[in-house]
Amino acid sequence: MPKVVFQQNPEFDLKATLDLLKNDPSGVDSRLKSMNAPVDIFDEKKGKIDSTKLSAYFLKTYTECQQILENNVPKYLKAWNKINDKFFNRLNSIINLDWPHNDYIVNLSPITEGISEFKDNQIITIGLAEPAYQMRITAHELTMIFIWHYLFRNFPESNEYAKPDIWYKYWGVNEVITNALLGLDSELNSLWTDESKGDDFLLNYPQLTELKSLVREKYNKSSFEELVRFAVANQTHVQADK
Repeated sequence: MPKVVFQQNPEFDLKATLDLLKNDPSGVDSRLKSMNAPVDIFDEKKGKIDSTKLSAYFLKTYTECQQILENNVPKYLKAWNKINDKFFNRLNSIINLDWPHNDYIVNLSPITEGISEFKDNQIITIGLAEPAYQMRITAHELTMIFIWHYLFRNFPESNEYAKPDIWYKYWGVNEVITNALLGLDSELNSLWTDESKGDDFLLNYPQLTELKSLVREKYNKSSFEELVRFAVANQTHVQADK
């Protein structure tokens, strides 16, 4: 049975955040807004993130929140351990695939809502939320790792990270299927508090709205394999504008 560890790792957090913002399918403006970051971090003339300004903002925020993050580590672990076995067992029974890692590391961030390292056992989740809310975010990023593993095995083209249009397409499929599993499966949805239930949780990507509705309609009529193939066939809006 996989286990989850919560920790602080600002170096990993900052690097992953910078990498994400270089090629973010959700849109740079949307991501920076979710981080409460200054608008001038995005250099309009160069059309890219000013990494020096983002690093300064991250380190300042991390220093201000470090004690809160530290205090939340045992709170999150206690909350997660209550659902750990149910979560991993249920997902395994749905996807019918062994988890790619035995242990997962959750790095708590002062600014980033969530990032999953699709070929690694580490994720990033916001470390300032209440434990009950944070559990759904952690579950989302962990599930995305699991589904990436499934996609790489069954849809080899999904591994084309160097080809943005292809990778964005499968990122969208993963986001929608992850939210459907966690919010529409009765056993998994029962693990969350009322404000975190359902398949609308944090799926605030306009380009995925249509696919989410299609998958919701199909969910109770399909196996997991059929649902994924349906999502892949119907995923057309792959990236936000900026």
